[in-house]
Amino acid sequence: MVLDDFRVSHPSPMMTETQKIRVHRSDLLNDMITIFKQQDIIQRNLMFEYVNEIGSDLDGVSRDVYSSFFWIEFLRCSSEGEDCRIPALNSRWQADEWMSIGRIMAKDYLDDQIFPLQLSKVTTIVIALGEETVTSADLFNSFLHFVSQTDRDLIQAALKDDLKGEDKDELLDLLERFQCSINPSKDNMKSIIDKIAHKELIQKPKYAMDNMAITRRETFMGTFLSIDKLLEIYVNLEPTPRKFFKLLKASPITNSDNASLRFFQQYVRGQNTVSLRKLLRFLTGSETITVPKIDISFTQLEGFNRRPIARTCGPSLELRQHIRVSQSLEWKWTASCLTTPAL
Repeated sequence: MVLDDFRVSHPSPMMTETQKIRVHRSDLLNDMITIFKQQDIIQRNLMFEYVNEIGSDLDGVSRDVYSSFFWIEFLRCSSEGEDCRIPALNSRWQADEWMSIGRIMAKDYLDDQIFPLQLSKVTTIVIALGEETVTSADLFNSFLHFVSQTDRDLIQAALKDDLKGEDKDELLDLLERFQCSINPSKDNMKSIIDKIAHKELIQKPKYAMDNMAITRRETFMGTFLSIDKLLEIYVNLEPTPRKFFKLLKASPITNSDNASLRFFQQYVRGQNTVSLRKLLRFLTGSETITVPKIDISFTQLEGFNRRPIARTCGPSLELRQHIRVSQSLEWKWTASCLTTPAL
């Protein structure tokens, strides 16, 4: 399997001791940043637990801490962009806080192969290998996914000199939003976008990226020897229905077992990338592929327990037998994915 091959090349550094980490689910972002200010924490074996919650860290809790809460909160509160996001400066965080985030990024990848795929590829390259390794193609493509779909379509139309009617006014408005006063034409449009992309993706978040690189670059440069190897993260860890099916390990016995499994497979096929990440997080505690398998068992439970039950520490999934109403179960499954699984 791809994940097994990918893990072999980057073992975690030698762990010197085990440290128990207690975090508050309601304030996890600040808790984690404070804890990871310890300079030697990457060399420690960490065991996570939530305050006032029951659960042993058999990898499930740590995946949940990193992926389901820390990176979701970080990307929501401290980054900007559309399909891909970059670090956003704020008055609360100085060098120590951004270096702490760099340690978190290195540690969760080394231990659990968790990586925030919504983070811009340019950000990842700069932090891991340096700004000089960013290609103009990577910069341009990342910027197209940094802006909204409407702006993306407008830029691509301008590059083809295919603007019509009010599109030209909208293009001028877009350039003004990025503080660009150059009059655009077919000949200089690509150069204008390249300059804006460099300002938005490299210059603006430079302070954050420089400090994250201080604590992360040594770890990542020892793991990824080229940009191509680094960007394999985005390919190998991104969930797709085909990769998802390879994770599933089930031994159906009865016709009802087979019917339940077929429905679940049909459900997976119908999901887009965003919902697949959410489903994977429900099952494993991570939005990326970080486990070699997901064990599936079948039950005859009734009532509230008829819902799918996931245990992230396995990880494992319990499916109910005797599916009769597909639409009803699909609604229950979707609703289940929005709740926290058993650990």
